Amino acid sequence: RGAFDGVDVALLAHPGREDRAIVSTLASWSVEVVFEGRAAHAVADPAGGIDALDAMIRLFSARNSLLASLRPSTRMPGVILEGGVRPNLIPARARARFSLRAETAHYLVETVAARFREIVEVIAQETATHASVTPIDNLYDEMLSNAELATLYSDHARSEGMDPHAGPGQVIGSLDMGTVSHLVPSLHPMFR
Repeated sequence: RGAFDGVDVALLAHPGREDRAIVSTLASWSVEVVFEGRAAHAVADPAGGIDALDAMIRLFSARNSLLASLRPSTRMPGVILEGGVRPNLIPARARARFSLRAETAHYLVETVAARFREIVEVIAQETATHASVTPIDNLYDEMLSNAELATLYSDHARSEGMDPHAGPGQVIGSLDMGTVSHLVPSLHPMFR
């Protein structure tokens, strides 16, 4: 929205296990998935219910198969937040959150999120549930570290007794700073 217009550079730093001028991050987009079925008594009327939790468990299993077909750096951690209230009632609603992550925002949106939504739709059809997938935060782009800023940072860090490792190292997660780095030259170093 123009907040970074006229900004020459941006810097964000975090403490960590080592000194590093450049970090490697993944693009990230968190979503909430809800399956809605129909409650019924699990013993007296099992055929009268549509199990939303069963649909959600299928999604977690399908997620593992989907990951095997995507780029190795893709991640999809998830947690079930809601899955019923009593074991003798077929759950009418199940809710989970997933953090979809990939090398680039483009791959995340065009491939990972699209295929994830397709799987949700297929499971909803197979289980006769209604499903929704709703973003719960903004898309975080992958971090684009500016090489010149990294050199300047490393030189100054060394003059202060630090010894930044070369290269980006292992993936540290995802940062909203990644989105900023697509607008202005940016750097996100880690310091011990």
